[in-house]
Amino acid sequence: TMLHILRAERRRRVIEIISREDKCELRPVAKEIAAAEYDTPAGSVSNDQYQNIYVSLIQVHLETLEKEDVIIYNSDRKVIKPGPRLGIMYLTYTLVKLSIAHSWPMSEEVDEGEQSTDPPLHDFLISDN
Repeated sequence: TMLHILRAERRRRVIEIISREDKCELRPVAKEIAAAEYDTPAGSVSNDQYQNIYVSLIQVHLETLEKEDVIIYNSDRKVIKPGPRLGIMYLTYTLVKLSIAHSWPMSEEVDEGEQSTDPPLHDFLISDN
């Protein structure tokens, strides 16, 4: 489902990267994600940091995204292309991100005298890399 796909930070990052490109090789995608996760320039990412992301993408995340038609992944060439559902997935992610940033509470805290019936949105965004 869309929420399952968007739950993992690494899948969200792949969606963002692929939405900017017609096709991407896996190595630069893994480097960009590693740089973001380790808060370092892409050129400063260590081999261990890179390998951690690279293996995780191959073993878990790309398969999930491909199964849901979000991407098309050529495992022989290590190339990722947009799938038929990339646009709707990127739009959904963007709308959720904007809604969280601008209006919804991130916890169950509410103003005094008010009661919240909505689940906290931070539960949705808990990353399972």
